[in-house]
Amino acid sequence: MNFVKAEAGPYNSVIFYDSSGKRYLARNGSRNYRNNNPGNLVPGELSKRNGQIGVAGKFAVFPDFEVGKRAMADSLRTVYGGRSLKEMIERLVNSVKRSLTH
Repeated sequence: MNFVKAEAGPYNSVIFYDSSGKRYLARNGSRNYRNNNPGNLVPGELSKRNGQIGVAGKFAVFPDFEVGKRAMADSLRTVYGGRSLKEMIERLVNSVKRSLTH
């Protein structure tokens, strides 16, 4: 399937549209599964440059899982590139701590 647009649907589902306008409903699985977004990336420049086609549940939606995986890899390179695994984890933990205290 070649999806060109997506939006939030009822009951946490995602509605995908193909190039002819036909609608497809994704309602099973976790949010990141339905959004084709294994990295739980939020909408923004990084997601847009990696093929984001919509937003559902405050997260970016990608046209398929492979595009979502490439976006996640780009995010890891952009945010954590050149760091050791320990440094990556420390940065992620500190980010989560900050978000919980604000």
